[in-house]
Amino acid sequence: MSAIDVNGRSVPDWSANPWHRNVILLTVLSVFLAFVLTLSGAFNTDDLGLVHRLGLWLLVSALMVFQPVGLELLFARALPQTAVGRWSGKTLAMLVSIPVIAVELHILKFTPLLPKAPDPWVEFIPFVTPPVLAIGGFTLVLRLMWERAFLGAQHITEGTTPASYPSSDAVGIETGVLWLRARDHYLEIITDHGRHFRRDRLADWVERLNEGSGLQVHRSWWVADRAVSHAIRDGRDYKLVLSTGDHAPVARSRLDGVRAAGWLDRVSAAQADAAA
Repeated sequence: MSAIDVNGRSVPDWSANPWHRNVILLTVLSVFLAFVLTLSGAFNTDDLGLVHRLGLWLLVSALMVFQPVGLELLFARALPQTAVGRWSGKTLAMLVSIPVIAVELHILKFTPLLPKAPDPWVEFIPFVTPPVLAIGGFTLVLRLMWERAFLGAQHITEGTTPASYPSSDAVGIETGVLWLRARDHYLEIITDHGRHFRRDRLADWVERLNEGSGLQVHRSWWVADRAVSHAIRDGRDYKLVLSTGDHAPVARSRLDGVRAAGWLDRVSAAQADAAA
């Protein structure tokens, strides 16, 4: 599966979506951790069969790796995208992960996967706290480093110099933005020069963009007028086909503004040729 970048080139989806790389990273980390815990017979599980032990640790490792990340993404939607907000989200994710994983492991005790005598799950919390803090905390920090490494990469035309765009506290904004999309707690910015990723808020950019040059068509999308090729129906909803080949969903609450801008009346090149 591929996508079209701003320079008209076909690129794999994984190169356009850093979160996909995050999934690969977390999966590899979970599997590696499961094999280490299995082979070491951690927490007195060496009396279980090899396959049984591996299945148990694959599940537990996935919980300790993926769950803090999922909770962090959930909290990131409610917290400000500042350094304090991001680290508060990580801290909250770890604090919530501990009792949640304790409950999940307690439930596993009633299954053949973890055949142990059930204890009160509250008393189980001190037992799970050290491994959850160590593994979950390491995962969140590793994901942050991984994300920063790839969000710095920009897809640009050969021979051009990438434009420098201001952070959310800068005054003014460069021209040339085609569309913006909020992804988790970072912003994907498509310009005439290429694809850029920043830790920023969509609202901050929309406020500084010329209102007449485009519209926010969805809570996660802002689109420039010149980037809109035509609109297509998607069931009861509409999507805007952009000059980059991407499709921007139109929220029903913003449909009147999109209609007033005349974007729904635009037709594709194929339709124009047919009409001619």
